[in-house]
Amino acid sequence: MCRLLGIIANKPVDLRFSLIEGPKTLRAMAVTNPDGWGLGWYDEEGNPVVHKEPITAEESWEYERAAEGWSRIFIAHVRRATTGELSRENCHPFQSGRWLFAHNGSVHDHESLRRCLSSDREAAIQGQTDSEVFFQWLLQSIETCGSVLQGLQAALAEIRNYSALNFLLTNGKELYAYRDASQRYSYPLLPRA
Repeated sequence: MCRLLGIIANKPVDLRFSLIEGPKTLRAMAVTNPDGWGLGWYDEEGNPVVHKEPITAEESWEYERAAEGWSRIFIAHVRRATTGELSRENCHPFQSGRWLFAHNGSVHDHESLRRCLSSDREAAIQGQTDSEVFFQWLLQSIETCGSVLQGLQAALAEIRNYSALNFLLTNGKELYAYRDASQRYSYPLLPRA
């Protein structure tokens, strides 16, 4: 399964120590999660910044350069693909407006979930992953409920068939982290070249 890192601090911090330097960094975890990486944060004006590639973070020159970023809120992800081809569009974090999202796990009923999305939310999907459908479902529920926490509760109550719903979600002000991996499923990984 993928690996996530989320950090929120009271002032901008350098994340190089968590992303590059040492044996327990996210980059080190890319050995078993080789299908892409992504880093997302907010610049000094509060605008989202996302860097991602469909290659292992270990081999990426761009990963090291992007890891030099400073921010108060940061989301990082290394991917072990289960659905969707190896492409930039399928790497996390996903962005929609000010929102950034990264997910670990599989939502097995994502096609039925996709059919519940509004036309605007469905049109916002750029890749083929269950995670991006899940992200749009969360945002739609937040908009419908008018509250982040109520929206998350309503959205999560509808998900029935999954391996894990571990995710990080941020709007640049708050960072929401959720973990639910109580159900165990065997799921196929994408074949390696």
